[in-house]
Amino acid sequence: MSVDGEYKGVVARGAFELDFAWKVKKITRWLIKSKAGGKCRIEDRPGLKINSGGKEIEYKKIRDGLVEFGTSKDGVYRIE
Repeated sequence: MSVDGEYKGVVARGAFELDFAWKVKKITRWLIKSKAGGKCRIEDRPGLKINSGGKEIEYKKIRDGLVEFGTSKDGVYRIE
């Protein structure tokens, strides 16, 4: 990963569209748009928060350092 950069519109398995930005190798923006709804899995990290529309979204810790949360079609989720 370069020191600063971003990418937008990357589609991941499960029809999730990802937007990321980073500065000095640290993520500054992480958005996930659910194109179809369903469960999304991401890597767990200390202090993880998931928000959508100003509301904190609950998630469940699952195996191998992952968390899982439910999404709605066209929902946008900010990962902090």
